[in-house]
Amino acid sequence: MGHIERRRIVDTIEFVEQLGNLNISSGCLQSALLAMGGANIHLNEVIDFHERMTGVLNINSYLFRQGLALGGSLNFDQPLSLSQTRQILEFPKTIITEANYETNSTKRVAGMLFAFGEYHNEPPHVIGILPRGDMTRNLRRILKRDDTHVVIDTSLKSEPIYPMGTKDIAHNLNAFILNKISVSLHIVTRL
Repeated sequence: MGHIERRRIVDTIEFVEQLGNLNISSGCLQSALLAMGGANIHLNEVIDFHERMTGVLNINSYLFRQGLALGGSLNFDQPLSLSQTRQILEFPKTIITEANYETNSTKRVAGMLFAFGEYHNEPPHVIGILPRGDMTRNLRRILKRDDTHVVIDTSLKSEPIYPMGTKDIAHNLNAFILNKISVSLHIVTRL
């Protein structure tokens, strides 16, 4: 990873540690956006959302304040094959370009957000996946060889950023889908 990407990951790990020290169960969206290059992520904002038991009310304006935008979204109600999952993870730019060529053809993908279910009085849990394109050539080669992606998941407070195989990602997504828990993909781009 380049210096900027490494700094983002270190900042994200510290952010998740602070959430854990304060015993705050939310902040998954903010953590993922911080790793993707979000510019205005603040701990006090997450604390406020947690105390009010709300999530981000207007995701588009929130992303805009971070220097990011929503390139496109998909909802899944049928299990995904391994090849479909691989296509989504490796070519998110294709998905958003096909959805809206004029707007998204020149945008750069910052990452992908997967949102899992909306529970009573809680926003959905969100995990982020960073695009391989932001990694150094050597790390890209390792990730591609091992068929893995870099995942941001605050449910693992001790290791919120880790590599995960495409097969495992497909298995986890399908477990939610088969249990009738809503799963959606949101592709985040840079402004």
